[in-house]
Amino acid sequence: KWRCEFCPHINTVDIEQTDLPKQEDATYLISPAPLPSRSLSSSSDTDSDSE
Repeated sequence: KWRCEFCPHINTVDIEQTDLPKQEDATYLISPAPLPSRSLSSSSDTDSDSE
């Protein structure tokens, strides 16, 4: 059981022994944000010129 850190509710954890991690490990995959597509930025430029 564990107590929620945001509210005092006590939760029951239903997890099987095989689902528990075997060792302490945290893997973070970091990737850059996707670049905006060229066609989207050029279409907004043309729209503002026509007004």
